[in-house]
Amino acid sequence: MIYTLILKSQNLYILEKFITAIKLTKCVSILNLPTTTKKVTLLSSPHVNKKSKEQFELIDYKRLIQIRNNNDQITLKLVNKILNKIPNNISLKIKYSK
Repeated sequence: MIYTLILKSQNLYILEKFITAIKLTKCVSILNLPTTTKKVTLLSSPHVNKKSKEQFELIDYKRLIQIRNNNDQITLKLVNKILNKIPNNISLKIKYSK
């Protein structure tokens, strides 16, 4: 039984803090996925000074967590514990495979 969790957040500190709490168990493996950056360029003033622009960027940090265990009950308890303690600004995708 393998559960694959993909965590995504724009705040690296909260994501790493949450992952260090999960690392304590032996059946968990954690991988860093590539970060995605989205850059947006806007004009500073709408009427004049077309050369003056402001740039903003959004960075998404991703981590992949795999939970492998032969005992179904232990794995389900661990996944439920993760689901209950996840912060609001972390999005989560869960995939299940045998």
